[in-house]
Amino acid sequence: MDEFSCWSFYSMPKIFKYVLSFFIVFAIIGLSLLPAQDMYRTGAPKGGEHFVAYLGAALLMGFAFRGGWRRGLLIAAGFVALAGLLECLQRFSPGRTPHFSDFLASAAGVVSGFVVMEFLSRRVLSMAGRRSGDLCNDS
Repeated sequence: MDEFSCWSFYSMPKIFKYVLSFFIVFAIIGLSLLPAQDMYRTGAPKGGEHFVAYLGAALLMGFAFRGGWRRGLLIAAGFVALAGLLECLQRFSPGRTPHFSDFLASAAGVVSGFVVMEFLSRRVLSMAGRRSGDLCNDS
């Protein structure tokens, strides 16, 4: 099998996936608790920023920790709980206030990320695996 037959993240060693996933989670934690004067906004709606950040992190974690819908559900629930906790903790960051709408956008991003990951795991990757034999071995 040639080196381009798999997504590069999909074929990475597990430890690298785990480290990258936790780095992303810690980045979200750090950015969520920054004081208002230190924040950088992209210009997108605030809810959109939350949705995209959590969607990307959930996809990344879904690839790293894949192992069935039960594991995905537990990770997603924990990630949604983290989003709620971070939103509540923002009241302790200077110039920041928690907003329920931001939490909803974050939670929607998490759920969407894990739904997309589940779809990719079950449909796209399994179909590609049937076509090429063993799609990618998880190292």
